[in-house]
Amino acid sequence: MDIVDLEVFADALKAKFALPGAASPEDQLKPEDAALLVATGAKYGLTVETRTETHLLEHKVRPDIAIFAGGLICGYIELQLPVSGPMHRN
Repeated sequence: MDIVDLEVFADALKAKFALPGAASPEDQLKPEDAALLVATGAKYGLTVETRTETHLLEHKVRPDIAIFAGGLICGYIELQLPVSGPMHRN
């Protein structure tokens, strides 16, 4: 991953969140995160694919994004609502 990939990612999110109307903020992140993973994999010569809302029945969860490298599952991502402003610590 390089700075250009991160700039494209940030610009895409900025444009998406600037659109009028209401939408699930977490859902808006999925396609942009997936594109960043695919672009990063390509930089390392990997074929990366993603699938959203994968069902893991044995754990009774649905991660937001499943990541496949070379056709094999290699991880999951659970996205959270984006926060604005400084993060607070207890």
